[in-house]
Amino acid sequence: MGDRSTGTFLTKSVTRPAVGVDAAGWTGTSSGGWTSGEFVTRNATREPVSVDCSGWGAGTADAALELVVTFDAGTPPAAVFEHTKKLVEAAAAAVPDLGLTYDFARSRAEGDDVVVVLTPRRPTADARQRLREVAEVVRQATRVPVRVAA
Repeated sequence: MGDRSTGTFLTKSVTRPAVGVDAAGWTGTSSGGWTSGEFVTRNATREPVSVDCSGWGAGTADAALELVVTFDAGTPPAAVFEHTKKLVEAAAAAVPDLGLTYDFARSRAEGDDVVVVLTPRRPTADARQRLREVAEVVRQATRVPVRVAA
């Protein structure tokens, strides 16, 4: 490579002079008086609000698609990743309106198998049935064990 210069990076600060504004002719739209010199901040404290979230997503929160992936010990890691990626993409593309996403908390290893769990971001009332249909399509096309979590 060519010769590179070394040295110190310099920063030059520029301060602009203050600007005066004549607000004498302004009509008052504020609830309080005018201030000068410093900004005045008014903090409002509101009463706490409670929200009952217990029923949100009832009946669909547990719907999930589990892809069980098993490979021979000699399979290169890149091939494992690529095949798993294709399975996830195919499953997600089959039901795009559900917005299947990788579930970090529920995905796991079972013995020498890897269980990739996909959950819907936008579950519908029939999400579980639709995931069963996707599971069957993936199962037949790839011979990969697929489960729909109950």
